[in-house]
This record gives sequence, C-alpha cells and structure tokens, in this order.
Amino acid sequence: TGPVLAGLALVVITLLPICAAIVFFFVREPDLEEVEQRPTFMDGLRLVSKNGPMKRVLMIALLVAFGESFRNAVSLFFIRDIVGVPTIGAAYFFYFVAGLAAIPFWLWLGRTIGKHKAFMCTLITVAAVSGANLLLDYGDYLPFFLLFVVKGFCFGGLQFLPVAMIADVVDVDAARSGVKRAGTYFAFLGFTEKIAIAFGTGFSLNIVGLMGFDPSGGVAASSIDGVLALRWVYCLGPIFFYGIAMKLICDYPLTPSRHARLRERLE
Repeated sequence: TGPVLAGLALVVITLLPICAAIVFFFVREPDLEEVEQRPTFMDGLRLVSKNGPMKRVLMIALLVAFGESFRNAVSLFFIRDIVGVPTIGAAYFFYFVAGLAAIPFWLWLGRTIGKHKAFMCTLITVAAVSGANLLLDYGDYLPFFLLFVVKGFCFGGLQFLPVAMIADVVDVDAARSGVKRAGTYFAFLGFTEKIAIAFGTGFSLNIVGLMGFDPSGGVAASSIDGVLALRWVYCLGPIFFYGIAMKLICDYPLTPSRHARLRERLE
C-alpha cells in the first residue's frame, strides 16, 4: 500500500501544477452578461421539474451512478478474494488509462449516432462485461484484466456522455426562456450523482455484510452465502440498474434531429 500511495502522490504533485497552468492561461473567463444569476435550490428544482428531457437524464444518471457505486463498493473484495489478483494497483492503472484514452471515441460516437444511443452502447458493453465476470474463478487473472480494461474503456462514456446530454437539455430551457442557465442544470446533475453514489455504496456493503461476507478475513472467514452475495452484487447488481436506465434511454425524447431544430431556433 505504501509504494502505491507514494506513486499516487507523485503523480498528483506532478500533474496538478501543469493542469492548473493550463486552466489559468487558456480558459477564458465568461463575460459578465453571460454569467448566470444563481437561483435558490427550490427555484432550481422548479426549473428542472418543468423540463421533461432533463428529468429523464437525471433518472438515467441516478440509476447508472447507483449501479456503478453498487459495484465499486465491493470491487476490491471481488478482485482480491474472488479472482485473487495480486496486483490490484496495476489493474486500476490500466483501467483509468483505457478510460481516458477512450473519451474522444465516445464523444465522436455521440456526435455520429446520437449521444443517447452512444450511452446505450456504453451500458450494453458494461453490462456484458459484468455478466462475464460471473464466470471467473480464483486465478483467472488474464480474463479478468481483459474484461477490466474493456470496462475501463467504457469509463469515459459513463462519465462524459451524460454531461453531453445535459448540454443538449440546457438548449431546451434556453429556447423556451431565452436565458442561459447551464450552471443550474449541471449542478442538479452533480447533486443527483452524488446522492446515488452515497446510497449505492451503503446498500452494497450492507448487503454483502448481512449475507455473511467478512472483508477482513476474505473467503476463508466468510459464509457460502456471503461469498455468493459478493459475486452477485459485483456482477449482477449493475446489470439490474443499467437495464432500467436503458429502458429510459430507448424512448429518449431529445433526438439529434429535434436538437438540431432547437439549435436553429436559438441561432
């Protein structure tokens, strides 16, 4: 653990000044007339509740974030105790490298086939990977690493496509009101995802704990039901929540053609 944390600290110390310099020198400050007047929480809630596509995106984001945190809370236990991967740090390194490298691909796919359809492709892929993990046994390092990298490849889509969808939803409000209120919409997206992460993590850990899994002792100190619960929570839990989210995406109302008409009105 010590070398991993030391390496993480070194990366942060190295990259933080570089990223801060890029933001300071290259990101333009908004003009004063473009700055959104900050509404109260209740004003923002009323504003969001009147926007149908926004409510749909928030429900999708809630389900996906809940499913991700539901799995991520027990990810370490699954990797360590079920598959027995000895180099967990390396697994996560390749996971995030694949995720960052794939961001341009997912944004390109969103522009090509529509952001909601690209998001559907992301969820289908992640659900397939989750289901395949159920077949792994102790020592299946290579299959796990391959599946984990594919999951990491989808990380960019899971993180950035909902944000891109919110950007389109903001245009719906702008076309109705003539006012730019993107800050309010993105704030409610962040609030929704944080609520989902908090509850998803709590539910997941409590389920495997109540079923008899002992994280300190691993498989040897856990009951059969506890180990089985860990497998199901990690592999099948996300699929359940993704499935509901995909149903909401199927009839998503703000298609690329409708958004193009909105952009014409705004221009």
